[in-house]
Amino acid sequence: MTLTESRNIAAEKAGPERPWGRWSARAALMALVGLVVLVVAYPIIRLLVETFFPGWTFDVSSFGDLFASRGIKDVFVDTAIYVAGTLILTTLFGGFLAWSMERTDARIAKLSGIMPIIPLLVPPIGSVLGYLTLFSPSSGLVNIALRATLFPDLEEGPVSVTNFPGLIFITAVNLAPISYLILSSALRNADASLEEAARISGASTVKTLLRITIPTIRPALVSSALMTGILAVGAFTYPFFIGSSSGITTAAVFVFRGFSSWPPQQDIAIALSVLLMVIVQIAVYAQRRFAKSERRSVIAGKRGASAPLALGRWFWPVRIAIIGYLCSVLIPILALVVGSLLPYRGAALNFANMSLRNYTEVLTSSITQRALLNSFTFGAVAAFVAMAIATALTYSAMNSARTARWTDPILYAPSAIPQTALAAAFLVSFAGPPFNLYGTAALLVIAYATTFLPQAAAAASSAVSQINVQLVEAAYISGASQVRVIRSVIMPMLVSGLFAGWIIVFFMAVNEVTVSALLAGIGVPVVGQVSVEYFDTGRVAEVGAMSVIISVVAAVVVLFTYRVVSRTAATRSL
Repeated sequence: MTLTESRNIAAEKAGPERPWGRWSARAALMALVGLVVLVVAYPIIRLLVETFFPGWTFDVSSFGDLFASRGIKDVFVDTAIYVAGTLILTTLFGGFLAWSMERTDARIAKLSGIMPIIPLLVPPIGSVLGYLTLFSPSSGLVNIALRATLFPDLEEGPVSVTNFPGLIFITAVNLAPISYLILSSALRNADASLEEAARISGASTVKTLLRITIPTIRPALVSSALMTGILAVGAFTYPFFIGSSSGITTAAVFVFRGFSSWPPQQDIAIALSVLLMVIVQIAVYAQRRFAKSERRSVIAGKRGASAPLALGRWFWPVRIAIIGYLCSVLIPILALVVGSLLPYRGAALNFANMSLRNYTEVLTSSITQRALLNSFTFGAVAAFVAMAIATALTYSAMNSARTARWTDPILYAPSAIPQTALAAAFLVSFAGPPFNLYGTAALLVIAYATTFLPQAAAAASSAVSQINVQLVEAAYISGASQVRVIRSVIMPMLVSGLFAGWIIVFFMAVNEVTVSALLAGIGVPVVGQVSVEYFDTGRVAEVGAMSVIISVVAAVVVLFTYRVVSRTAATRSL
């Protein structure tokens, strides 16, 4: 019996159906869809119209100005190097972690569930500043120690992260959990018996990996590479904070400079945003074609439990590599905390220099107070809005195959657009007439909710899939109204999964920099915007203190919310 049939039985018991009830639900769904299309599709369409049809006449002169602008060749070269290097290294990191955790005896079982949420626990700005605190050429703590002991003749270095290798490495370390999440899921669902058969037939571990494992998960590898490429194309935090001092300018940084410099070069920045979006869409189309072709030659078999691969003498090298990755994530955070206690970057590391002065400056400054309050408030509201929209559309799709065909493209559309281009689209569409939302809380909340709608949709889809259909059917058959079924039966089953999605969107919105730097105004400061301004003016230690405060307060907020939600769910289940 389907949910629709159960509702029909409930309706028969309840008596004649009120015509306006069915139509009001459908109208509400259509209104919600219209709202989502407005905030997702309208900015992109408006950006394209403003770029190709300024004044309603076809004109591509902005692209000519873009290609003729000073230093644009270096921007393209820097972006290509950064994206290619990040894509390769991130896939290697994520693939190694997925293979070692899912297929070998070197895995650390307790880390398998933690690995995907590491980017949420480590703010990008915090990770970057932690690495700069350790390895900045002149003022890094590690470099100061090395020059004092082993290299007394050097004035800078010997280790530096303010170059392409350092920039790519730091980005890859922070994006690797996303690649890990995709590839580990593919390995978990793949048929491990094929690899066992290869090893039994005499194939080495390396040959089995290259001939069996990698071809089996090739579609997931391509999807992981595409996701990493999209994130790298739109990445702003890492290139801005690391590359600015070494002359590295990626497309995302160039777009930001185009909007924030004086005189502004908005036409050129918008043209580059459109170009990035077109390139990404071509890559998405190619990935979809590849995925369709791969379905014709999938290696399949009956999946069963299998013993992990015994690495023998390679056990400890692989285990140490896993621990090394975790250290590369956690040690910069410790360095960030230490650096936030020093008066400035490069100060002598001793207890006499350590104090809470930077925290005092941050907590007593009216700008940073408002930025922290705004970021947490906007993040919480945006997370609620995104989860509400994603849950409503996902639940509707579960009950209607027709609805399912168009909900996924709408919900996941922002994931195929670089954040820089998306922010530029919001700036062009909503900053001026007729909306005039530039620098307002409404624009930031809408932008955050739209940007992270794909993450909310993924969490909502996972939560909705856990609904016990039999309980829902029983409630309808017993005569419960749809509102009561949703309130008393469905919501208690959804609350844990929806809370997990809320946490994800909340963390990402609070730590967001790209959209914040372009859309936040002087009257409504947020952490991302203030961090960029402070870094530009040399107030790095205060940015570090802000990052630490964000991590601590966010953890407290999440813990408090979790306890409230847990108690609510327990009360409803009684």
